[in-house]
Amino acid sequence: MAGESGGIMFINRNEVEVTLGRSSQFEATIDEWAAVQSQNAGFVGATLLQSCANPGRYLLTSRWTDREASIAAGRREQFTAFAASSLTSGLARATRLTESYESVFEVDQEGVNPVDENAERWIDFSLTSPFVAPQFEESMRQLAEVVKQHAPGFGSARLRRSAGKDTRYVLLLIMQNRDAARGWLLVPEVRAALELSGRREYLAGEPEAEIYAVVKRYVGPGFTAAQTTSVGVAGGHQVLRP
Repeated sequence: MAGESGGIMFINRNEVEVTLGRSSQFEATIDEWAAVQSQNAGFVGATLLQSCANPGRYLLTSRWTDREASIAAGRREQFTAFAASSLTSGLARATRLTESYESVFEVDQEGVNPVDENAERWIDFSLTSPFVAPQFEESMRQLAEVVKQHAPGFGSARLRRSAGKDTRYVLLLIMQNRDAARGWLLVPEVRAALELSGRREYLAGEPEAEIYAVVKRYVGPGFTAAQTTSVGVAGGHQVLRP
């Protein structure tokens, strides 16, 4: 059913700053990384994003059928050899340690091809306490439904919860373009929903948000196992949303 988690239960997030002038080489390296990960049955897919504010910064999110599949992939000889080579290449430096998340919910727009979704807005939240998590998650779900109904260019809203820190969340808004990723906040119905959501009483501080351009999406062999409904078809190839 559209709007549910689609079985994608484990997500890894990595962020790097690429050496000046080497973006094309870095993106080609991620193609190689994806080929290595595609040897793992539990690899569902990945998305490479480029910061709109700082084009030298990239965010890579990978999706797995479960935590065990992700951990096992990181210990395979093919991956450790690739990682050792990458670490000495001077291509990029990590700006954020790998963070892992679980799916909470997904709200998808009907009839939208993921190929046409070229921007993502990532919003990081820290809660005051794990005890307010159920109320926060419900308020975000209601907000996502309003954005789906009223925001132009909306494709999908996805709430992810840290796999180990009960008060850490990230909301992904997958949009048609950068203008849509920025403009959804100005939609009157969305602004009204934000005021009524009560979300501020759950938060330990102001959310941190950033808009990214989609560089490339990858689909792995675990796609079928994940049984996700959030799929588009372009040129005969399946395209998976994150």
